[in-house]
Amino acid sequence: MSETPSDSVPRWTAEGPAVSAKKSHRLQVNDPPRQQTEDTLGTKRETKLIRKPLDCSGHQIGILKGLAPYERSYTERVESSRHLIAVYLYTILKPPTRWTPESFDAIVQLESTFMTTDLKSVLPIVWNGKTYNIHLTNSLMKGRFGQRGESRRPGIHHALGRIKRGKAAIWKCDSRYFLVRRLLTGWYFYTMRLADGVPALLFFGCTETMVSFVQETYGYTEHTRFLLSNIILHSVEQEDVKRIVWKMKQTTGMQLMGPSDALLHGNQHLLRPSLVRSLEIGLNVVELKERRLRPSSWDNRMLNACFKKEQRTWKVAQVVAPWLANNLSEPRLSCEQYHLYRWSPALGHRQRKQFEEMINYLLPCSTAQLIIALDCCFVLWSRDGFIYWFSPFRYSSLQETIERLKHRAAFLHMSNALPVASLALFEYLFELGIFPDHQIEIVSLRFEQQTQLMGNFSSSSEDEQQEDLQIPTALDGEPGINLYQPALHSASQLRLVRQ
Repeated sequence: MSETPSDSVPRWTAEGPAVSAKKSHRLQVNDPPRQQTEDTLGTKRETKLIRKPLDCSGHQIGILKGLAPYERSYTERVESSRHLIAVYLYTILKPPTRWTPESFDAIVQLESTFMTTDLKSVLPIVWNGKTYNIHLTNSLMKGRFGQRGESRRPGIHHALGRIKRGKAAIWKCDSRYFLVRRLLTGWYFYTMRLADGVPALLFFGCTETMVSFVQETYGYTEHTRFLLSNIILHSVEQEDVKRIVWKMKQTTGMQLMGPSDALLHGNQHLLRPSLVRSLEIGLNVVELKERRLRPSSWDNRMLNACFKKEQRTWKVAQVVAPWLANNLSEPRLSCEQYHLYRWSPALGHRQRKQFEEMINYLLPCSTAQLIIALDCCFVLWSRDGFIYWFSPFRYSSLQETIERLKHRAAFLHMSNALPVASLALFEYLFELGIFPDHQIEIVSLRFEQQTQLMGNFSSSSEDEQQEDLQIPTALDGEPGINLYQPALHSASQLRLVRQ
């Protein structure tokens, strides 16, 4: 989607008529009053804003218009919603401050990639090798423009105020649809059709000017109904990793789950079993624990950084993984700073006591223990009387609701007793589908730390009652986290073998 500014671009002013200006496609105004100065440097002209006190704290109003009306009419609910979803995603792929009039054509191009996809509450969009999972809701808030906060339904200003900073919503007014996105300094407002028929992206410093603009432009009154519906970029899938992006900017630490255990949730996880990748990520966790000795002080950003491919640990994983996959291999292996010893025999789901005895024996003399299960690798270690184990796969628990599990990713489990840790691990292996049909192996790992570790683990970076957008609920694509399907076991049989 290459975009080059046009030499002659139509602009919209508060007075109404379009004008043509060389090398310029944005206009910022204050209303009232308006005053502009222009500086000419070579052939480039740029409109500057002169700030004056306003009723809305002197905030700016910015307008960017498309070159021509869209070919599609966008009169139907589904096609309008689909178009606004494309606009929302494009605001993430390319910041609106860098948009040009040609960007509106790029939005149509992006929209065409999922034109045949049914509009549901979860909408995957494939673009440039990545899958963007957009989550939609039927209704965030609804009411009438003139309603006040004390009425049964909120007014428009109160409803807009419910949108959190950085989030967006589809704004439905009668038969028209708009997109709004809240920023720290104001609001982006997108419309498919201004008075002259062209699409436009506007910036407003406050909701008062934005609502006034919408009412004056489209003739809405205090009795006009509105509806706001959330639109969220939930996650992004690339290659073998899924990132839960809607909460990645929030820093979270270890959370107490009970009197004996705690959890640290990350925002990324592997999509499928891979011994090489899970081993590589596990080695990154081992190096992180050697640098940050107190895992209880870790946060989600540290776990996310372990998913970044590091050249050195990737090479080690490529050497170690075939050795682990070979049943007739030698019990010992050394590769760079890593020294591994493979213990036998493998353990099944009824041998948790033997597992605890082996771990209790091995922990004091090793840096960590690798738990190998088919094509999955987990890391277990102890520190200051606490037991930790890490999984690069999606968290699951019988105690959590399915709605919450959709937002889970890789995690670090912390407990103050080995039986608590082993019970949680074995329950998780049942959830993955490894138990009861398969066994696990224990591999002791000793890591010789260099004076300076290579690899950077820095922070990575609802007449009205029935009115809604009528978005069908998507079938749950992730009903569980099974990486492997149990062989000939019913649900009752699986419950029995857990005991």
